[in-house]
Amino acid sequence: MRHLTFIGSAVLSGLLSLPLLAASDWEYRWLDDDIQKRKLKKEPDSQALLKTPMPVIEQVQPSHKKGASNSGQEGWARVSFSIDPQGKVIAPKLVDSSGQAWAEESLMKVIEQWRFKPWESHDNSINIRNVLTYEFFVTPRPKEPRDGFKALFVKAAEAVEAGNPKVARQYLEKIVQRGRTNLFEDAYFRLLSANVAMLEGDETTELYYRTSYLDNYQQYLHVNKYQFNQARIIELAARAGKYQLVLDTYEEFAGKKVESTLASTINTYVNGVAQQLNSGASWAAAGQIGNQGYWNHKLFRHHFSLLPEHGEITRLEIHCDNHRQELSYKAEQIHFAPVEWGQCELWVLGKENTQFHLIEVGSS
Repeated sequence: MRHLTFIGSAVLSGLLSLPLLAASDWEYRWLDDDIQKRKLKKEPDSQALLKTPMPVIEQVQPSHKKGASNSGQEGWARVSFSIDPQGKVIAPKLVDSSGQAWAEESLMKVIEQWRFKPWESHDNSINIRNVLTYEFFVTPRPKEPRDGFKALFVKAAEAVEAGNPKVARQYLEKIVQRGRTNLFEDAYFRLLSANVAMLEGDETTELYYRTSYLDNYQQYLHVNKYQFNQARIIELAARAGKYQLVLDTYEEFAGKKVESTLASTINTYVNGVAQQLNSGASWAAAGQIGNQGYWNHKLFRHHFSLLPEHGEITRLEIHCDNHRQELSYKAEQIHFAPVEWGQCELWVLGKENTQFHLIEVGSS
């Protein structure tokens, strides 16, 4: 979708913000409140959660470190990668984890040995980007966060309810220090982090945690809360210049019943973005490389450039529906992604906290 028409008109400046997420609008309940306390049998197990349409032909299981499994330790790691014409994994990148080095190292050690069915389209192999989350646990698989996590989470949630971001942040930092050893904890941590960031007025951090939450854990949210998070992403992405993310999120509402006030707010933002896109104008999106060494952005325009502020950018990668390419970085150089490459995502790699602006170059 490259040309957009919507009923009505609006500009991005001066739009009404969505209301703060009230405590009653998000629940810190566990999936199984009446679950019995599980007994660790110290039998290591694991499972892979793949976000890819490409079938696995061969997979090499990462090993659960013996010392970790014997002591009941659990963990997880998430990696992003492409697949070459022969179905081999290329350019794997660790994008997140529970923080245990053994879990990260175990997955990264074997991921390039995995094989997938080659993806073909119009006789051209597609290097599509995929995401794999690998979970290490001790049987039986955990169905809720640990008690220590729950206690800190509830304290932080109460501070959010009271509108006290300073106290909420203190408990959130304690959660970070303790780690998130299973995916249930990571899910609740991301939702909590988004709401704390919203209280603090940190829209960049809030957008990151809301999008990563819905990308990986949307099944944990009730429909109305899921739609609130989608609407909030549209608002934040519109203000951040991430217009393709606005469109992708908006498309998920198609054919679904949406509460009228929420629908009105969503349409206002999308109409404003559509007006900007159809104008042919250029726009800028602020970027900052995170602690995993990258920043990514879905492109709408076919021409783009980077304007550095401070830090160091080492290289660029572009991952499209049917093309993958590494690009050398040069400040203010204009790059081109042909339409036949399909939808593209730009990855900027470099030192942590490097800041810059991505310019999506228009026709006017």
